[in-house]
Amino acid sequence: MIFLLDCSVSQIASANPIEIEQLFTKLIDADRAGRHYFVVTRQLCNWAVSNVQLSGRDRGHLIGIQQKFAQRGGLPQASKSVVKLLIGGQGISFDGTSTFSIGHREFIAGEFSNTRTSLIVEDINDDIDLYDCIFSEVVKQTNVPNYAFHAVHGGGGSTPRVFSSEIAGKRVAVCVVDSDKLAPMDKKSDTANQILSIKKRHNVDESDPAEPFIGDSFITVGRELENYLPYEEIKNIDNYRGHSSFPKLDAKVKQSGELDIDQCFWQHFDVKEGLNGSGVYAKYENGLLSEESFNWICQRLGCTEAEINSVSIDGFGASIVRVFLACDQALKGFHQFTRTQYWQHLFLQYFERILWFFAAPPAERI
Repeated sequence: MIFLLDCSVSQIASANPIEIEQLFTKLIDADRAGRHYFVVTRQLCNWAVSNVQLSGRDRGHLIGIQQKFAQRGGLPQASKSVVKLLIGGQGISFDGTSTFSIGHREFIAGEFSNTRTSLIVEDINDDIDLYDCIFSEVVKQTNVPNYAFHAVHGGGGSTPRVFSSEIAGKRVAVCVVDSDKLAPMDKKSDTANQILSIKKRHNVDESDPAEPFIGDSFITVGRELENYLPYEEIKNIDNYRGHSSFPKLDAKVKQSGELDIDQCFWQHFDVKEGLNGSGVYAKYENGLLSEESFNWICQRLGCTEAEINSVSIDGFGASIVRVFLACDQALKGFHQFTRTQYWQHLFLQYFERILWFFAAPPAERI
């Protein structure tokens, strides 16, 4: 995250000197350890070097930050998310777009700078390495200079509780969960709705007494994290040579050009479990799937309502992410895939928005 000290020299000079020492010590330590960026004007740096009781190491790092202002000064303007640190006892506020504000006393009392931004995912074992792989590609295509996060295991249905716990711990917290939607117009999962509700209560609904938090919640663009994988690269992995699904999927999966989400069958295909037509029909009959969603699935499959019961497409198993990440050739293909018009149209802005919450300098070597 980018922490911008947003005050004048006169404001900071009139504040409690012990609190200001704590503030600078926390911010410098976070920057040096590669947890968060500390952005401060040259004027405030000059004042702090002369007036704040800092260790020699902290003073040296602050001087280094001052010298890097030409490279760092524009980060708050470029960023999709920034924290403005004010002098005083203000609580957290959010402008509804990109800027969080917090008074220095509230900041000192919290864990905001003591840990990296928390990334809460449903399954840390399967999800986090793929997210890291995606982030490493996105950072090369955006103005995010570097990133770091602290991975937190949500545990599926318990993810909302874990997300709330991270917020209550006064940490910068970002939660990303699967939508589980069978079609673009399908309902989100209960977990996804709970995650969005937490954000709404804290940072959107001004009439709700829940205090704002620094962070955000995100739902996958398609059905699940696995849908970000390129279909053509899965076809080239030895483990899936001759897989029964390929002849059925080849005519239905298109990952090229500026394809909108409502045109993309792959983004709502269950990559792990596959598609059972009779199961889809049963959901529709039982009112668990809307007519619009059901018709969309039938259209993408190229079948009638009566024919869908006989449709069956096998998935690639629960280990698909592990298998994909273990294949060097697939990773090379993924690198190229993230440069395609298809990827950038559907995903680049979405991931850039997430990635700014993890903006952090490289950790200083001891």
